[in-house]
Amino acid sequence: MRVARPGAATYVASRFYAYGFGDTQSNSFEVNNEGEVTIEADKATYQPGEAASLLLKTPFPGRVLVTVERDKVLNHFYVNTDQKSARVRIPISIGHVPNVYVTATAIRAITDNRLPLTVARGFVPLAVEKPGTKLPVVIKAPQQSRSQTFQTIEVTTAPRAAVTLAVVDEGILQMKDYRTPDPYGYFYQKRALEVQAYDVYPFLLPELGAIPAPAATATTSAAAPRPCPRAGCSW
Repeated sequence: MRVARPGAATYVASRFYAYGFGDTQSNSFEVNNEGEVTIEADKATYQPGEAASLLLKTPFPGRVLVTVERDKVLNHFYVNTDQKSARVRIPISIGHVPNVYVTATAIRAITDNRLPLTVARGFVPLAVEKPGTKLPVVIKAPQQSRSQTFQTIEVTTAPRAAVTLAVVDEGILQMKDYRTPDPYGYFYQKRALEVQAYDVYPFLLPELGAIPAPAATATTSAAAPRPCPRAGCSW
């Protein structure tokens, strides 16, 4: 869409894609044509008992293997797509805390050789928070206080919680670059994806090269070719 004033030599342009929410029969949105499956989640964070609604956008119609992974394959199922898209629901359980990865491997039927892509992959992390694991803490205290005086500080948190208060010099903390400890962030930090996925297409088509699947690591960089992959979960 372009917007310009009458007679102006310049304009403002914006590109967008529109499709009905919850409907994957229309493929008017942009898809990736570089061998990747784009996965869009409906929420940024989930809780156990909920279901994640994911939109899979594939570069071609075909059959998609969907897996839920972290240190191992937790669940897997197949879904067919005829319109380069599919919507799936992933039940979230307590074992998914603090996060899991949903990977999608799309396989194209060999009916049209004009498209060189035969396999496309993608993954997305899902953050999962368990209610009650993070204590809310609210501190009410004066903004300023004179020396040699007493002040009343009110702390509000969950019942039967232990509270530790510390009065420190802000200038000293700045000099030492002190960081407030975050126990919750440490124990519930994001877990890495440890499943390495491989396919047999490089062996059927040697010109493609035997390389690990791009969605096998938690980073977006492709790993170096490994002619002898170690034993592990293979798909």
